[in-house]
Amino acid sequence: MQHTLYQRCCIVVVLRTAYTEVGVLLDVLNIAKEKKYMVLTHVQQDTSEPKSAVQLLAKKKVNIGSMLID
Repeated sequence: MQHTLYQRCCIVVVLRTAYTEVGVLLDVLNIAKEKKYMVLTHVQQDTSEPKSAVQLLAKKKVNIGSMLID
């Protein structure tokens, strides 16, 4: 009896997971088919100078200090 119940639960979980994956796949296919949901925009690269290790360490110390205040 217990073994049969366990098998049914496993089957239900597998079917539920498969149903969810099919639903997601259907959504992705609909979005790909109807291009009104997809917008392609150009993203500019960050051209700022990289921060030095000293600046990053100072910022880290400030963040740790603010956590200790609480």
